[in-house]
Amino acid sequence: LSTVLEEGNELFTYISFEIDEKSPICVEHLFSIIKDNRIKVNFDSNSFIGFYELQGIDKPKENTTQRVRGTITIRNEGNGVGRMYVYRENRVLTPNHTTVGKITAGMEIIDIAKKDDFITVKSEQQRLLLLSKSQGDAGKILAEAGIEHIREGVTDDDAIIVEQSPRHTIDIINEGKVVTKAISPNELCEIKFVDNAPRSVKYFKLISGLLENPIGKIKVHFAVPGMHITIFEGNKKLAKGLIPENNPTDVVNECEIGITNMSSKTAGLIGVRFEPNREFGPTAESFNATNIVGKMVANTDGLEDKKEGVVVYVRESMS
Repeated sequence: LSTVLEEGNELFTYISFEIDEKSPICVEHLFSIIKDNRIKVNFDSNSFIGFYELQGIDKPKENTTQRVRGTITIRNEGNGVGRMYVYRENRVLTPNHTTVGKITAGMEIIDIAKKDDFITVKSEQQRLLLLSKSQGDAGKILAEAGIEHIREGVTDDDAIIVEQSPRHTIDIINEGKVVTKAISPNELCEIKFVDNAPRSVKYFKLISGLLENPIGKIKVHFAVPGMHITIFEGNKKLAKGLIPENNPTDVVNECEIGITNMSSKTAGLIGVRFEPNREFGPTAESFNATNIVGKMVANTDGLEDKKEGVVVYVRESMS
């Protein structure tokens, strides 16, 4: 910051990119990697830099092109699926990389970026992600973009959007309209995650969709009135790496969220208890088989009365 600019010097402060309209799903993945208009470099080499924030999330094969300098791709198969790459040098064509865009300004920053650097990003196309916005706010955004807005569910201006169709920005632009489904603000559960169970928190966010979106959803798997517990569906395949972490010791408190870890045959189930318990975790497993990932901190009334198959919408609490 103390460097004095002289005549002829250039100052580069951000990168910008254009999206590949033939890869709507993977372009949305690119948008999800950008947090607060920044991306963090996780790997750098002579020929590319890598962004691994959302690795492990399966993405389809869409448009594939020559990986020339400045190309942005998402790995769609093999080791590192879900990773994003920006190329400093030309690389050969491969079907395992979906092209999602191209750098249009700021390649000078790409050339010098190192591992753990943050890069400011500006997209030439605004992401049309409406989840977690109110119906009223979404209407204003869509009106400015020339997109028809169709409201479903709760249609009041202050209702919170939990689903949108089409889901992807490119598809919304191509169709010229979007349907937003909303619920009342007091129906949206908020979760405060712990810091000492990273694998389990990532698993919860992956299962619910919170890794890529501000609103997630979990489906009731088992609930019995009077037991003060609700268990949600998990994914056994994704739960294979759930080592024990942040096991409860003396008591599981009201509204704490637990996940059954790999020491149990039911690994991956997610649960919430609605009263303290000194014997079993939120999925009715022993404490050793339970990883605590957080606590529901808002709008839990009536949650233990939900029936099997009911979807519960959640978002992360920032307070």
